[in-house]
Amino acid sequence: MKGQPPTFVSLILAAGEGSRLGTSIPKAWMEVQGKALLSWSLERLERIPGHLGTVVAMEDSSLQTRWPPLQRQGQAPRIGILGGSSRQESAKKAFTALKESAQQWKSPQVVLVHDAARPFFPLGPTKSLLIKAKEIGGALLAFPVRDTLKACGKNGRVLSTIPRENLYAAATPQAFAIETFTEMLAAAEAQGIQGTDEAMLAEALGVPLEVIPCPSTNLKITYPEDLALLPCLTPLLHQEEPS
Repeated sequence: MKGQPPTFVSLILAAGEGSRLGTSIPKAWMEVQGKALLSWSLERLERIPGHLGTVVAMEDSSLQTRWPPLQRQGQAPRIGILGGSSRQESAKKAFTALKESAQQWKSPQVVLVHDAARPFFPLGPTKSLLIKAKEIGGALLAFPVRDTLKACGKNGRVLSTIPRENLYAAATPQAFAIETFTEMLAAAEAQGIQGTDEAMLAEALGVPLEVIPCPSTNLKITYPEDLALLPCLTPLLHQEEPS
């Protein structure tokens, strides 16, 4: 997609404890090539034209101990806050902190939401994501489903096969025009809507939303087997300078 990205502020969600990963530290703070996954996500977002600053939602122990050195390294303002008990609550708290700190940056046109444990996101499609979000209201990175999908009962018995044509696995970053995101969070709270990602809130509220395809290497580090893929993925951290 041609053109320069709009001005944007990032909300990075890093409050997960990583219980499924089985590590002794929160997964956002696992290191790859000497840097935390969160640090890589911060630095890569700061490489995109139009980036104004970042708010990071995290758990208390990291906010008090791990975060202060990382906060001081930013090329743009970095604000750390205590996350919530759910993804949606963390995003809401981060957005509230963004509005309360508005004097630190010019008025952003788009808000970008990203998972800290997904540092391998491609910069080119993310640039297109921001442009599309400003244009229609919302957009997300996603990759085509490659496997045959089976719907199963609680006992594991296969019930049906789901055609994979036009199916995508949602990823992050996800981005929204800032006025749209404000309305999404307010409406979700008023209507008691809970979403597993921000795009789900947009869907529930009828916000226009478009998928920007990305490769499946845009992996969220979640399970122990994901750790074996890190040596293969780390070269991606040094590629794709946005034009």
